[in-house]
This record gives sequence, structure tokens and C-alpha cells, in this order.
Amino acid sequence: MSHENDPVFGSSGDAGRNGNGGSGPRKAALDRLDERFFGFLNTMAAAIFILMVFAIFFTVILREALNLPWVWTDDLVRFLMVWSVYLGVAVLSRHNDHITVDALYEKLPPTGKRVMDVVFGLAGIFLAGTAAKLGWGMTWTAITQHQTSASTYLPAWTGYVIIPFGFGVAALGYVLFVLGTLRGRDESAAAHNRQLME
Repeated sequence: MSHENDPVFGSSGDAGRNGNGGSGPRKAALDRLDERFFGFLNTMAAAIFILMVFAIFFTVILREALNLPWVWTDDLVRFLMVWSVYLGVAVLSRHNDHITVDALYEKLPPTGKRVMDVVFGLAGIFLAGTAAKLGWGMTWTAITQHQTSASTYLPAWTGYVIIPFGFGVAALGYVLFVLGTLRGRDESAAAHNRQLME
């Protein structure tokens, strides 16, 4: 969502000119690191999803054509799907790009939109942080108790560990989203996509 000429937060252009947006070499380096890190996670989520599709195909061939029911492949597919989903959660959180009902949001003035962005971002930080903490508890229990997957071939923590990681990165994404919004930057997904196309 664009928030130009905002009397409270200021426009993104003003933020860059007066220094509130953190302009300079250090800011540019941090922006590149931010972009590359979440871009890498996005690529990783897509690659894992493709790998999951191939794993499903491989499993069907083994089971139906060769009569080799390798049960651990079902667990592998399940874990790959979980990894793909939670990496996607992390990537979408960076620019608050999760599915929302924005009928009321679109009717708000720029200041109201930015206030709502900050409120949603703070809620995202709390929820993602809480989920990351709970997920780490599940992962640690699986490690210490030597739990395995349903097939007993794979360690259960390999499927659980993405939960604290994914939600932890999601919390980081929301922190960056809120900080950027408070500095007067348009952190919306639409603005981010426009920047990529420029």
C-alpha cells in the first residue's frame, strides 16, 4: 500500500532526504543483506516444493511400478511440505503479504494505514515469536527423547525444527516491516514488487 504525503510519518521520499530513512552506504548494505536473505529463503522454499513434487513422483513409481513401498519416502514428502510452508510464512511476513481482508484498510487515509500496518506488524511479532518458542520446545523434546517419524526411519526433529526457524524469521520480518514503516518507508508487498521491477 502506498503511503505518500503522510502528515504524521512523512513520505518515503522525505525520509530518504532528511536521513530518517537511514540513507547512506550502511543503509544500502543492510537493504541488500535484507533483500538477499529473504530472497534466498524464497528460492529455498520454491526449490523444496519442487523437490517434494519429485519425491511424490518417485514414491509413486517405486510403489506402483516396481512394487517397492519405501515407507520413509512418505515421511520425507511430509517433511518437505512442512519446510516449504514455513519458509513461505517467513518470506511473506517480511512485507506483511499474508492473505488479509482489507476492505476497511483501503478506505483509511495514509496515516490510518500506517498505524494499522504498525499494529498488525506488532501483532505478527508477538504471534510469530510465541509460535517460534513453542516450536523450539517441540523440537528440543524430539531431540532429547530421540523421537522418530511415523516410519521410524527419520528423526522427528528434522520436521519440527523448521517451525521455530520459520516463525523466528517471520518475527524478524515483522520487526523489519514495523521499523521500515515507522521510518516512513512503504514496506508493502506492492511497493517491494515495484522496486524489484525498477
